Amino acid sequence: MNGRDRPLQDAMVNEVLDPWLQSLSAVHVRAVFVLGPDFSTADNSREVVSVLPESYRTAALAMARSGAYGAPWRKAKSPLVAWKNFGGQQPDDERLWVDHCLESGALSLVRVDFPTSLDHGFECVILLSSELADPGQVHSIAYSAQAIWPLLKEHVIAHRFGVSLREQEVLVMLAEGHTAKEAGTLLGLAERTVTFHISNVMGKLRARNQRSLILRACSVGLV
Repeated sequence: MNGRDRPLQDAMVNEVLDPWLQSLSAVHVRAVFVLGPDFSTADNSREVVSVLPESYRTAALAMARSGAYGAPWRKAKSPLVAWKNFGGQQPDDERLWVDHCLESGALSLVRVDFPTSLDHGFECVILLSSELADPGQVHSIAYSAQAIWPLLKEHVIAHRFGVSLREQEVLVMLAEGHTAKEAGTLLGLAERTVTFHISNVMGKLRARNQRSLILRACSVGLV
Protein backbone atom coordinates (compact mmCIF):
# COMPACT_ATOMS: atom_id res chain seq x y z
CA MET A 1 0.00 0.00 0.00
CA ASN A 2 1.47 3.37 -0.98
CA GLY A 3 1.69 6.49 1.13
CA ARG A 4 -1.32 8.09 -0.52
CA ASP A 5 -3.56 5.18 0.49
CA ARG A 6 -2.46 5.01 4.12
CA PRO A 7 -4.59 7.95 5.41
CA LEU A 8 -7.66 6.43 3.73
CA GLN A 9 -6.98 3.11 5.39
CA ASP A 10 -6.50 4.70 8.81
CA ALA A 11 -9.73 6.68 8.50
CA MET A 12 -11.76 3.59 7.62
CA VAL A 13 -10.21 1.44 10.33
CA ASN A 14 -10.67 4.23 12.84
CA GLU A 15 -14.39 4.26 12.08
CA VAL A 16 -14.41 0.92 13.90
CA LEU A 17 -11.66 1.55 16.45
CA ASP A 18 -12.80 4.95 17.72
CA PRO A 19 -16.30 4.05 19.02
CA TRP A 20 -14.93 0.77 20.38
CA LEU A 21 -12.19 2.59 22.26
CA GLN A 22 -14.71 5.04 23.67
CA SER A 23 -16.92 2.17 24.85
CA LEU A 24 -14.01 0.83 26.90
CA SER A 25 -13.08 4.12 28.58
CA ALA A 26 -14.89 3.09 31.78
CA VAL A 27 -12.38 0.26 32.28
CA HIS A 28 -9.42 2.63 31.75
CA VAL A 29 -8.59 1.53 28.20
CA ARG A 30 -6.30 4.21 26.78
CA ALA A 31 -5.21 2.96 23.35
CA VAL A 32 -5.37 0.06 20.94
CA PHE A 33 -3.14 -1.07 18.13
CA VAL A 34 -3.20 -3.96 15.69
CA LEU A 35 -0.11 -5.85 14.52
CA GLY A 36 -0.05 -8.09 11.45
CA PRO A 37 2.35 -10.05 9.23
CA ASP A 38 4.99 -8.09 7.32
CA PHE A 39 5.73 -9.62 3.91
CA SER A 40 8.63 -7.27 3.16
CA THR A 41 10.91 -9.66 5.06
CA ALA A 42 11.57 -13.39 4.79
CA ASP A 43 10.92 -14.17 8.47
CA ASN A 44 7.83 -13.90 10.68
CA SER A 45 8.23 -10.15 11.20
CA ARG A 46 5.29 -7.95 12.12
CA GLU A 47 4.17 -4.51 11.08
CA VAL A 48 1.81 -2.03 12.66
CA VAL A 49 -1.55 -2.22 10.92
CA SER A 50 -3.36 0.49 12.87
CA VAL A 51 -2.97 2.59 16.01
CA LEU A 52 -5.42 4.73 17.96
CA PRO A 53 -4.56 7.27 19.21
CA GLU A 54 -1.64 8.02 16.90
CA SER A 55 0.57 9.06 19.83
CA TYR A 56 1.03 5.35 20.61
CA ARG A 57 2.61 4.49 17.24
CA THR A 58 6.15 4.53 18.66
CA ALA A 59 5.14 2.01 21.32
CA ALA A 60 3.38 -0.13 18.70
CA LEU A 61 6.42 -0.09 16.41
CA ALA A 62 8.72 -1.04 19.29
CA MET A 63 6.50 -3.99 20.21
CA ALA A 64 6.22 -5.12 16.57
CA ARG A 65 10.02 -5.20 16.30
CA SER A 66 10.47 -7.04 19.58
CA GLY A 67 10.26 -10.77 20.24
CA ALA A 68 7.21 -10.37 22.46
CA TYR A 69 4.28 -12.61 21.55
CA GLY A 70 3.86 -13.02 17.77
CA ALA A 71 4.92 -16.18 15.94
CA PRO A 72 7.02 -17.66 18.82
CA TRP A 73 4.01 -17.35 21.11
CA ARG A 74 1.82 -19.18 18.59
CA LYS A 75 4.40 -21.91 17.96
CA ALA A 76 4.50 -22.59 21.70
CA LYS A 77 0.71 -23.13 21.65
CA SER A 78 0.33 -20.33 24.18
CA PRO A 79 -3.08 -18.85 25.09
CA LEU A 80 -4.81 -16.57 22.62
CA VAL A 81 -5.37 -14.05 25.40
CA ALA A 82 -2.51 -12.65 27.49
CA TRP A 83 -2.22 -9.75 29.90
CA LYS A 84 0.65 -7.89 31.50
CA ASN A 85 1.28 -5.15 34.07
CA PHE A 86 4.25 -2.92 33.29
CA GLY A 87 5.37 -2.34 36.88
CA GLY A 88 8.56 -3.94 38.19
CA GLN A 89 11.59 -5.35 36.39
CA GLN A 90 11.06 -6.24 32.71
CA PRO A 91 13.03 -8.76 30.61
CA ASP A 92 15.72 -7.13 28.45
CA ASP A 93 13.95 -8.01 25.19
CA GLU A 94 10.75 -6.30 26.38
CA ARG A 95 12.14 -3.27 28.16
CA LEU A 96 12.17 -0.93 25.13
CA TRP A 97 8.55 -1.32 24.09
CA VAL A 98 7.34 -1.42 27.70
CA ASP A 99 9.18 1.85 28.38
CA HIS A 100 7.48 3.44 25.37
CA CYS A 101 4.11 2.29 26.69
CA LEU A 102 4.84 3.72 30.12
CA GLU A 103 5.98 7.02 28.61
CA SER A 104 2.64 7.23 26.80
CA GLY A 105 0.72 6.71 30.03
CA ALA A 106 -0.12 2.99 29.83
CA LEU A 107 0.34 0.73 32.86
CA SER A 108 -0.88 -2.61 31.50
CA LEU A 109 -2.06 -4.43 28.39
CA VAL A 110 -4.42 -7.13 27.19
CA ARG A 111 -3.27 -8.87 24.03
CA VAL A 112 -5.67 -10.97 21.92
CA ASP A 113 -4.37 -13.17 19.13
CA PHE A 114 -6.25 -13.91 15.90
CA PRO A 115 -4.22 -16.67 14.18
CA THR A 116 -4.49 -17.28 10.45
CA SER A 117 -2.08 -19.87 9.05
CA LEU A 118 1.63 -20.82 9.05
CA ASP A 119 2.10 -19.22 12.47
CA HIS A 120 0.91 -15.88 11.10
CA GLY A 121 -1.91 -13.84 12.52
CA PHE A 122 -3.09 -10.50 13.81
CA GLU A 123 -2.66 -9.24 17.34
CA CYS A 124 -4.97 -6.73 18.96
CA VAL A 125 -3.18 -4.98 21.82
CA ILE A 126 -5.30 -2.98 24.26
CA LEU A 127 -3.43 -0.61 26.59
CA LEU A 128 -4.84 0.55 29.92
CA SER A 129 -4.00 3.50 32.18
CA SER A 130 -4.36 1.31 35.29
CA GLU A 131 -2.88 -1.98 36.40
CA LEU A 132 -4.86 -5.18 35.96
CA ALA A 133 -5.69 -7.26 39.01
CA ASP A 134 -9.04 -8.84 38.19
CA PRO A 135 -9.04 -11.72 35.65
CA GLY A 136 -12.70 -10.90 35.04
CA GLN A 137 -11.69 -7.50 33.66
CA VAL A 138 -9.18 -9.18 31.34
CA HIS A 139 -11.82 -11.59 30.07
CA SER A 140 -14.30 -8.77 29.51
CA ILE A 141 -11.81 -6.74 27.45
CA ALA A 142 -10.71 -9.80 25.49
CA TYR A 143 -14.31 -10.74 24.74
CA SER A 144 -14.93 -7.21 23.51
CA ALA A 145 -11.95 -7.49 21.14
CA GLN A 146 -13.15 -10.85 19.84
CA ALA A 147 -16.63 -9.41 19.25
CA ILE A 148 -15.36 -6.40 17.25
CA TRP A 149 -12.71 -8.34 15.30
CA PRO A 150 -14.86 -9.58 12.37
CA LEU A 151 -15.81 -6.01 11.48
CA LEU A 152 -12.34 -4.65 12.14
CA LYS A 153 -10.75 -7.44 10.11
CA GLU A 154 -13.02 -6.65 7.16
CA HIS A 155 -11.85 -3.03 7.17
CA VAL A 156 -8.19 -3.91 7.73
CA ILE A 157 -8.01 -6.48 4.94
CA ALA A 158 -10.14 -4.51 2.49
CA HIS A 159 -7.89 -1.46 2.60
CA ARG A 160 -4.52 -2.53 3.95
CA PHE A 161 -3.45 -4.36 0.80
CA GLY A 162 -5.71 -2.61 -1.68
CA VAL A 163 -7.18 -5.96 -2.79
CA SER A 164 -10.48 -5.46 -4.62
CA LEU A 165 -13.55 -7.61 -4.13
CA ARG A 166 -13.07 -9.16 -7.58
CA GLU A 167 -9.43 -9.96 -6.81
CA GLN A 168 -10.53 -11.57 -3.56
CA GLU A 169 -13.05 -13.69 -5.49
CA VAL A 170 -10.27 -14.84 -7.81
CA LEU A 171 -8.10 -15.72 -4.80
CA VAL A 172 -10.87 -17.90 -3.40
CA MET A 173 -11.14 -19.71 -6.74
CA LEU A 174 -7.40 -20.39 -6.77
CA ALA A 175 -7.43 -21.55 -3.14
CA GLU A 176 -10.19 -24.02 -4.07
CA GLY A 177 -7.91 -25.48 -6.74
CA HIS A 178 -9.44 -23.96 -9.87
CA THR A 179 -7.35 -22.95 -12.88
CA ALA A 180 -7.58 -19.43 -14.30
CA LYS A 181 -9.83 -20.76 -17.08
CA GLU A 182 -12.13 -22.52 -14.61
CA ALA A 183 -12.23 -19.47 -12.36
CA GLY A 184 -13.19 -17.34 -15.34
CA THR A 185 -16.06 -19.63 -16.20
CA LEU A 186 -17.35 -19.65 -12.63
CA LEU A 187 -17.02 -15.89 -12.23
CA GLY A 188 -18.24 -14.98 -15.71
CA LEU A 189 -14.86 -13.54 -16.72
CA ALA A 190 -12.47 -14.09 -19.60
CA GLU A 191 -9.42 -16.19 -18.73
CA ARG A 192 -7.12 -13.27 -19.56
CA THR A 193 -9.08 -11.08 -17.13
CA VAL A 194 -8.56 -13.62 -14.36
CA THR A 195 -4.87 -13.79 -15.21
CA PHE A 196 -4.72 -9.99 -15.05
CA HIS A 197 -6.28 -10.02 -11.56
CA ILE A 198 -3.86 -12.72 -10.42
CA SER A 199 -0.90 -10.67 -11.62
CA ASN A 200 -2.18 -7.57 -9.84
CA VAL A 201 -2.78 -9.26 -6.51
CA MET A 202 0.57 -11.05 -6.66
CA GLY A 203 2.20 -7.64 -6.73
CA LYS A 204 0.08 -6.36 -3.84
CA LEU A 205 0.95 -9.37 -1.64
CA ARG A 206 4.56 -9.54 -2.89
CA ALA A 207 4.12 -13.16 -3.95
CA ARG A 208 6.58 -14.80 -6.35
CA ASN A 209 4.21 -17.40 -7.75
CA GLN A 210 0.64 -18.65 -7.38
CA ARG A 211 1.55 -21.09 -4.61
CA SER A 212 3.05 -18.35 -2.44
CA LEU A 213 0.12 -16.11 -3.39
CA ILE A 214 -2.39 -18.59 -1.95
CA LEU A 215 -0.30 -19.10 1.19
CA ARG A 216 -0.03 -15.37 1.79
CA ALA A 217 -3.71 -14.81 1.08
CA CYS A 218 -4.51 -17.44 3.72
CA SER A 219 -2.01 -15.88 6.15
CA VAL A 220 -3.76 -12.53 6.09
CA GLY A 221 -7.29 -13.91 6.06
CA LEU A 222 -8.17 -12.97 2.48
CA VAL A 223 -9.45 -16.51 1.89
